[in-house]
Amino acid sequence: MKELKSILVIGVIVAEAEEEAVYLAGPLELMWARMATGSSDLSFPTLVRGRGDGSIADKTEAPLF
Repeated sequence: MKELKSILVIGVIVAEAEEEAVYLAGPLELMWARMATGSSDLSFPTLVRGRGDGSIADKTEAPLF
């Protein structure tokens, strides 16, 4: 690689209340954690999976595009 390259990504979560924004941010935070730890599972998690409550929906994933 002859020159350094970088990528900047900014995620914005908008909701009427902070609690809702935290809930909506869960899947994105889980995705970033997977990437930061070198996980091979880079499918985008659902809202329920982002909560990590262990329910059946916790096993459901959205397709990776």
